[in-house]
Formats: sequence, C-alpha cells, structure tokens
Amino acid sequence: MVWRAAAISEFSNTPPRAVSVLVSTDSDFESLVSGIAGANVVVLRSCNYPTEVAGEVLRRNAIRIAELPSSLDRLTIFDR
Repeated sequence: MVWRAAAISEFSNTPPRAVSVLVSTDSDFESLVSGIAGANVVVLRSCNYPTEVAGEVLRRNAIRIAELPSSLDRLTIFDR
C-alpha cells in the first residue's frame, strides 16, 4: 500500500527540482524498485536497532542518499 501511494502521488508528480527517496526497513522494496519509474529507495537492512541509530545511519550517509536520484543506481542498502 505504501509503495502504491508513493508511486502514484510522489514519484510520478514530483516537481523537476524536488526529489523523493523512500526509506524502508522492508526488503521487499529491493525487488519492487524496478517496477516504478523514478523511484529511489534506501533500505535499512537488519534494522533491529533503535530509531536513534537508524537516524545516525541516515545522517552518516546523507551525501550518498542525496546523490541517489542522479546515479545509475536507484537502490541503496545500508546494513548499519
């Protein structure tokens, strides 16, 4: 459901200068990313740690995440 809503509202209607990146702990998004044009996904794999740690993982990789929409890769996976 989240994936469909993101595809319909966000990824398909994003203004040219705005970029959307979906962050999830659900590994299903790894296989689904190829089915949605313009989708950029970050998966936090093995996310059995507190939200504060997940936030730190995202902050530590902020540049890599920001570069995701302009890279050939549409999926980035962080283990921790």
